[in-house]
Amino acid sequence: MSTFLKDVAVVYRRISMIARELGLPLSLDKDMRKEQELSLFPMVISEVASPNYSTVMKQYLLRGIMAPIRFRIEDYSAFQSLTKDCMIRWFLQKFILPDLPLGSYFLLSRTVTHVELHRDEKRLWQLTLQTKEERYPLSFPFLNTQRFIIDDLLCDWGLNPEMAYSKEGTLRTESTERIVGKRFFYLKFFHRYDAVHNRGVFWKYRYVSTDIGRVFGNFQQGVEKGYVRGYSPDLIPKNTVSFFRHSGLFKHSWRTVDNKRLHIYRYNHKAALMVENRFVGFIDSDSQLYWLGRVPNKSKMIEALLRESKSEGSLIQPSLFN
Repeated sequence: MSTFLKDVAVVYRRISMIARELGLPLSLDKDMRKEQELSLFPMVISEVASPNYSTVMKQYLLRGIMAPIRFRIEDYSAFQSLTKDCMIRWFLQKFILPDLPLGSYFLLSRTVTHVELHRDEKRLWQLTLQTKEERYPLSFPFLNTQRFIIDDLLCDWGLNPEMAYSKEGTLRTESTERIVGKRFFYLKFFHRYDAVHNRGVFWKYRYVSTDIGRVFGNFQQGVEKGYVRGYSPDLIPKNTVSFFRHSGLFKHSWRTVDNKRLHIYRYNHKAALMVENRFVGFIDSDSQLYWLGRVPNKSKMIEALLRESKSEGSLIQPSLFN
């Protein structure tokens, strides 16, 4: 039996990459993310390598201790598929809904094509970013006490804030030229449901950074302190889905939606939904359906779930918010 060694840090990066590719909704909160990784990553190692090496991954996660992990060649060649199966099981067995409801916000990554900065008489800063991905410019107003957000962004882009501003409160031409092609993150949150157009209305959160964790952390802190006016997750209409319970057993089925397979993985009272090897939805033990990010064809997926539930004699109660 042929075996070889891989450094634990290399294995960690590969597992992280697979989690991103699958769209596994790991937390952006650093402490919660650490708990999730301590639960998931050793589980993957036990599955793909050997339970004996799960401790190696735990020590790396807790203390950064470097050590090799031994793999059989045939197991490592199936690393992707074995890890995917393990992540699906972990998602159904261990995943806990976050305090901020799934689908009540989403984070976006954008690339700058043009930037403008203006300051008015009331010392209100207006940061306008034209991006490759958006048709219209993104505008972020900041009070003078919030200028540190702009300063931090400029520093992350490799600029010295003291040198980047002009006397008029704009950005120097050489600064704007250096910003083109830089990336940043921002967040949108659920404000209300538009019954006329059958969709949620999302507002832009007034924070921008090159660090996705910083954007989420600032939003989470703002929600906890009651600063995010207009954030109304309780107004998101719910979809209730109820399948027969397969206690202690995993069940996999699929339905076709627009020539793509909607995979339904179930365990006990929960279900994970996947399309093209990405998680798109989650049904919790309370039978509530939560969408993961911006998912197209929701209404057709609801119809597919309805057909699946009827085939088992179970119930689904779709809302208008599809």
